[in-house]
Amino acid sequence: MISNLVNNLPAGLLAGSVVSASHVPHQVASAVLIGVDLGPNLSVTGSLATILWLSALRRENQEVSAWSFLKLGSVMMPPALLLAIAGLLLTRLGKLLFLTQCKAAGYRPVNRPAARASHP
Repeated sequence: MISNLVNNLPAGLLAGSVVSASHVPHQVASAVLIGVDLGPNLSVTGSLATILWLSALRRENQEVSAWSFLKLGSVMMPPALLLAIAGLLLTRLGKLLFLTQCKAAGYRPVNRPAARASHP
């Protein structure tokens, strides 16, 4: 929703900061990323790229109204959302299969200590 009210770039930066500071689960972070990415498909103000394209189209005497953009976005966004979710699921499945194969082969993860920040 925020991506439709403001440009998706500042919305993405804000959402990324909040997600990082909140230490949310991976699924929530993925949902936020998808929302910030797909949200601008519903409004002309949601993305700088959309605003630039609409300006270029208007220079060529091609008019695209906010209503027609919304109609097209509402048709295109559900398949894009399904593909994004499918991509996440396939990524998760691939990771699980990889870890299963590693475990079956006898590999164990190496626990490395977290890097410390150096103080000048």
